[in-house]
Amino acid sequence: MHIEIKRRTGFFGMASPIKLIQVGQPIASISHDQSQLVTIDPSQPLTVKLMMLRSQHYRVKHGMVPDKLEIVLNPQLKQFYFLSYGLFFVFAGLSGLFYTQGWLWPLLIMLIVLYGVGLRYFLVRGYLIREVE
Repeated sequence: MHIEIKRRTGFFGMASPIKLIQVGQPIASISHDQSQLVTIDPSQPLTVKLMMLRSQHYRVKHGMVPDKLEIVLNPQLKQFYFLSYGLFFVFAGLSGLFYTQGWLWPLLIMLIVLYGVGLRYFLVRGYLIREVE
């Protein structure tokens, strides 16, 4: 089955192609803002991967074959990215003022652990594959 797949991921990973993976094997790679006609097996899930970022499995709905799919960056990942780095910069600025306080180090450790949990969560949800009308 042939499906047109378009990559619209914005600034994230512009220089690297995204690999389309089906049955554990790469079937195509799509560069920044490129559209490509790809032959896929509708019975197998489709995922995309760029370095460590992946998408959830996309399955073609039974009897509903889309003409076009779009790969986009998960908007929650962008929010997590900007929020976490913003917090790190604020924390770095405040740590100079409160470096003798006892509550600073547990807060830093908690922030690093939460960042690690969030990073692990978004590594497998970094991209979204969605149908385009």
